[in-house]
Amino acid sequence: MKKKTMIFILSILLLVGGFFIVRSVTQTGVTALDDSFTREFLDEDVKVGDGFYLFESRNGKYDMVFPEDFHIVSPGYESSERFESLRLLFEDVMNGVNVTKNIQIDYRGRDQQRKSDYERDFERSLQAHSFEMQYQEYENNGYLIKHGSSYLTLNGNEVVATNPEEYNPNTYFAIISTSDYSQYILLRYRIICEEEHCNSNKEQEDNFFKELIEGIQFN
Repeated sequence: MKKKTMIFILSILLLVGGFFIVRSVTQTGVTALDDSFTREFLDEDVKVGDGFYLFESRNGKYDMVFPEDFHIVSPGYESSERFESLRLLFEDVMNGVNVTKNIQIDYRGRDQQRKSDYERDFERSLQAHSFEMQYQEYENNGYLIKHGSSYLTLNGNEVVATNPEEYNPNTYFAIISTSDYSQYILLRYRIICEEEHCNSNKEQEDNFFKELIEGIQFN
């Protein structure tokens, strides 16, 4: 009887130990790959640059570069033939300060997209995220990119936008569209620190955002 009990206990220990061994082997240390939901969207075999993986949208309408230290927040993710919405999240302690970074991505597509829809959505983005409605625009690989940045703070219930030249930006925004406006993506990048002013590297964050918006490919 004791022998059977010992065999049973050893079997359980082996199973539990095996589970943790397999888990430690499959954990890569890369946030995007270690999150099972996020990993469903990534093609690890395609090289897209250091620190990024290829993201393939579930509706098949676009691909983009995906930063390796972010993961997709599964609650709230939506996808359909003409719409996709997802939020990417980064959380860490940097220089002793808790830092959260959010990337909101909203895809819109139609067979014949009205330019008015595109203009309306970008106008809303400007009103919500820009400093004095300022932005820049250029073309990249046949796509039109409009983008800007600001330093946003809360004063009671009011959102106050400050010149990004005065403080390092904590908010970046962009709209990327095809030339006929049949497909476009609204993208917003927010940096949130527990301290009032993040000691972020502006050049580094500018380059990161540029890689994001130029790394989008419509299908």
